[in-house]
Amino acid sequence: MNTFDFKHKKATQALNYFAKKAGGRISRLKAVKLVYFADRYHLRRYGRLVTGDSYFAFPYGPIPSVTLDIAEDSNDIPEVNYSRGYIKPVSEYDYESIKNIDTVCFSETDIEALKFAWDSFGSFGDEKGFELAKLTHEYPEWKRFEAEFKTDSEKRFEMKLEDFFENPKKLAKKFGQDKFTEDPGLLAFSRDIFKENREVGELLNA
Repeated sequence: MNTFDFKHKKATQALNYFAKKAGGRISRLKAVKLVYFADRYHLRRYGRLVTGDSYFAFPYGPIPSVTLDIAEDSNDIPEVNYSRGYIKPVSEYDYESIKNIDTVCFSETDIEALKFAWDSFGSFGDEKGFELAKLTHEYPEWKRFEAEFKTDSEKRFEMKLEDFFENPKKLAKKFGQDKFTEDPGLLAFSRDIFKENREVGELLNA
């Protein structure tokens, strides 16, 4: 269970960042996969997510739940009151940036993570993000649910952030080399920071 506070401004500006990088318009599927990769990078290096979102495994890969709601412009969440000032839907699958990125909400390491995600995966596969979704299936945090999806594709499962620190045994050849190449010592240190952050979050939420 995720005990970190969701940062709706960071999530919105991350979506805005990736839309800008894509030329102003991007598919929601591709964008939320890029957010996932940025969160994964930051967690493995600094012990926390950029967005603080809760992650769920779906048949099409890991999804930051509220970030997806923002990208979909869902009326069911209050966060859209902020996000509508920066992004808006332009089709059933895409959204566009309508205002410059407000980087004030980001730390230097947040921006580092966003840049990593775009530089590493922004040009990967098709524009709609389907190949990027397939790539996310290679990572242990999603693979633990793979067998479940073979029997019921309608399910979703809350993901364990601890699994984000694990490395894939081997990526399928078509995906090339894993972009996440952190030193084992750094991973162990970041995992310890994550555990401390989680314990503090649990105490505050008790």
